[in-house]
Amino acid sequence: MVLSLFASLVSSQSSSDSQTMEKLKASLKIPSSFDWSDSDPCKWAHVTYDNQRVTMIQIPSQKFGGTLAFDVKELSKLKIFEVMNNQIGGPIPSFVGVS
Repeated sequence: MVLSLFASLVSSQSSSDSQTMEKLKASLKIPSSFDWSDSDPCKWAHVTYDNQRVTMIQIPSQKFGGTLAFDVKELSKLKIFEVMNNQIGGPIPSFVGVS
């Protein structure tokens, strides 16, 4: 019983991270040099996962545009979020509560 509850929780968390990453992808203008086309964000360039949870997004100086999805704050295991020197505008999401 405990194992199935744990498996369900992990599946829910990784699904949530995948959904959040898809929202981030939709909010950004991604340069053609980046391959974020795989249905599994774990395989996206410059995105690091640990145990199916996003821990790093490092896209500084990569010619990204658009805005940041406010849902990015839902990536509760995110430790490093580097987006400087791009053409990203709009408000910055709050990261209060993110590890």
